[in-house]
Amino acid sequence: MNLNNPLFNWFYNGPIGWPLFLIIALAAALWLNLDSLRRHLPVGWWRLLVILPVLLLLPIIIYQFKDVVSQRAMRGHSLWIVSSGILGGLIPAIIAAGYTIRFWGMEQCPRGHPPYSKSKGICPICARQTLPGMPGHESALMPGEAKIEARPNRKTVDAWLVTGQGHSFQIYEGDTIIGRYEDSDISLQDKAISRLHAKVVEDRDQFLIYDLGSTTGTWLNGNRVRRPETLKDGDEIVLGDGTHFTFTRDSSQINIHDKQN
Repeated sequence: MNLNNPLFNWFYNGPIGWPLFLIIALAAALWLNLDSLRRHLPVGWWRLLVILPVLLLLPIIIYQFKDVVSQRAMRGHSLWIVSSGILGGLIPAIIAAGYTIRFWGMEQCPRGHPPYSKSKGICPICARQTLPGMPGHESALMPGEAKIEARPNRKTVDAWLVTGQGHSFQIYEGDTIIGRYEDSDISLQDKAISRLHAKVVEDRDQFLIYDLGSTTGTWLNGNRVRRPETLKDGDEIVLGDGTHFTFTRDSSQINIHDKQN
């Protein structure tokens, strides 16, 4: 083994050689662990796989703290030490890159449900649990009009969704489910609407709109709803391919015929 090999000297003597691979390994392991904890992702194996290769850098780290005689003895194993050090830096970087691609834009539900895309704004499983006894069939209604199906024993509040044709649908205390299911609070006869599309939540005199993992999206004032958004009087809501609502708390804008809803 030629101990004067330029690669070996570059790797052993730094400051760019072995410290570079150590920094890469530690940065990759730190990134994967912190990011997965921040997003509550259940990626225990990924965390383990990114940490273990860092141990391959131990021989070169031990080498730095040995006396000159011991260092000369260790350099008899230079090929093994250099190879393990390079792999110890590159493998965590590759694993971190794979993790980033695999879980890009995803988030874990605090209730333990599988990871879901953050663009949905809310865990789809949690969203579907907002309708106890949700039917397992799809509505066969034709697109065009909307109707409201009241869940029994629920109070309404002074807030409405008004369509472009002037029809109004009153909001309930708690949550108001909007979708293509017949049992939704506001059932829409539009095939571009998901079975459970969105919901409006009344909370201490505030109103929030959620997208429930819909396929075609929920839009508030031209921006896609990706997380709960606060509704203000006059806000424009678009569901699917063009179902328009205006949110209002002004009862004077409501048709007399619709106030019974």
